[in-house]
Amino acid sequence: MYTIVDASQALPHHLLDIDSLDASFAVATAHKYYALT
Repeated sequence: MYTIVDASQALPHHLLDIDSLDASFAVATAHKYYALT
């Protein structure tokens, strides 16, 4: 079983230790950093 973490809302505001989440995958979107979508 895989675990996917959507870190799009938290990533621009918090330092995340991805390893401590014990997730298989962590994803985020660039538009929270004012990038093109």
